[in-house]
Amino acid sequence: MAEAMATRLLILGAGLGLVPRIRAARAAGFHCIVADDLPLPHGFAVADAALRVAPDDVAALQAGVQGLGGVDAVLGTNEPTALAAARLGRVLGLRGAAEPEIVAQGLDKLAQRQAWQRHAPEYHVPHRRLRGPQDLPRLAAALGGFPLVLKPQRSAGGSRGVSLVEGEAGLEAAYAFAATSGLPGSAVLAEAALPGPQFSCETLLRDGVAHCVAVGRKVKSPPPARVDLAVVYDRDADAWRAEAARMVGALCAALGFRDGATHTEFAATPDGLRPIELAMRCGGGLTPDLAGRVGGVDPFLAEARRACGLPETLPPPGAEMAAEACFRFLLFPPGQALRPDIPEALRQEPGLVAAEIFLAADGRVAPLRSTTQRSGWIGLAQPPGALPGVVARAEALAARIRLHYADGSARPPLPCGAALPA
Repeated sequence: MAEAMATRLLILGAGLGLVPRIRAARAAGFHCIVADDLPLPHGFAVADAALRVAPDDVAALQAGVQGLGGVDAVLGTNEPTALAAARLGRVLGLRGAAEPEIVAQGLDKLAQRQAWQRHAPEYHVPHRRLRGPQDLPRLAAALGGFPLVLKPQRSAGGSRGVSLVEGEAGLEAAYAFAATSGLPGSAVLAEAALPGPQFSCETLLRDGVAHCVAVGRKVKSPPPARVDLAVVYDRDADAWRAEAARMVGALCAALGFRDGATHTEFAATPDGLRPIELAMRCGGGLTPDLAGRVGGVDPFLAEARRACGLPETLPPPGAEMAAEACFRFLLFPPGQALRPDIPEALRQEPGLVAAEIFLAADGRVAPLRSTTQRSGWIGLAQPPGALPGVVARAEALAARIRLHYADGSARPPLPCGAALPA
């Protein structure tokens, strides 16, 4: 433990959603430094030290780190900061840093798909890079018909600019949404929408071998938005773990990515598993906490230990689930919100990992189009097969939460509805 106590970890990002990660890393013995330039960097209050620096400004981060006496590893928490972590790690000469050229493919959805088409063709998904709106009239025919998904080629993640398009009438709006939601200079990418249920898996890559920690089934918002309403880690989702590990291993090999953490979204189509996105980082929010309870290894902490050169534990192949879990996001009706009300008794519920509401600085609750417009979450874990089921318990707990509005009303979260499994 003395070795871990001396290990200095820089986490790029300090939003409210990262507070659980910072707390978990400190509890595991890391000296945590966080960097962000948010107006309200919640992570500063729970870290050992903080840098008020943009988390993708490598030069400013380098100066700040050197002023604090250096670090042993840097971890990014979304696509742009994962690339910044790789670049900063190389500048600082850190042994666990990834190759920036490889991590850059995680930021470029077209580069990913081209690599998979060349080196893992069994996972190919038809796609097109659009030169402009002039490509829309022939798009459906080129990709095998509707439905289609349009998205920015390069974005900060979080379903920004992503739309499911079910017919010609929605193409122009979807193109405009993608074109204005990407990183500067990003093109628009279109691809065939994949049939079948969608999942995400948390995987650790070690010397090219994929170790899948946990698989969760996604509950998506209605079209055209493609935002997660919930992720359910149960036995049905876990049944895909071995096959998902094989797919992620092949996808990462095609990208030249051999050591690190991945958060991969995929669909179980009639023709087998097909990838939707692959991020070269851990899943966000409570994902590492819940995946750790389900699979026995917190992927964020495992990645921190790998990057710092410390001993770590990997999930054994074929291990039974240690728990079932539900990551249930909180969505509220649009309006002017004043304050949340989460009963203290709810926070004492067995198995509750977290229950939080986070509002925009102006208190406005906007209609849902990306993950940034979700208003909070509940994370719950319990023994496999326990009654009531983890989904039913998560729904019951969410129903006890209220958001107070300027019009005097106090409203519960919107239900996930019939989309959630029983």
